[in-house]
Amino acid sequence: LEKAKAEGQQYDHCICIGPLPMMKFVCQITKEYGVATMVDMNCIMIDGSGMCGGCRLTVDGKMKFTCVDGPEFDGHLVDFDEAIARSKIYEAQEQKVFERRHHYCNLQAMADAEEAAQKKEEK
Repeated sequence: LEKAKAEGQQYDHCICIGPLPMMKFVCQITKEYGVATMVDMNCIMIDGSGMCGGCRLTVDGKMKFTCVDGPEFDGHLVDFDEAIARSKIYEAQEQKVFERRHHYCNLQAMADAEEAAQKKEEK
């Protein structure tokens, strides 16, 4: 954006989708240049009706629910620090599940069973 602006190109709108830290810094830059920025928030969503509060975030100082009010918001109004902190709430549990399942492949069990069946047929 900085290079494009230096070359005389003009932008009036930015659509930003990606990891929360990236969107935070894109919004900081676009705000500097006065470029309206829409972000697509992908918060944890459980029920899709706003009842659980899992996708809650603060936009312009007000509580919003990504599943009901979004997922698109004015990026210059989103409290990214809060959103980033909330995205890490279940980090420990996610890591445990990842470690427990990391080396397990359902296809391997199927391949082993097929191989055993073929060996049995050969006898």
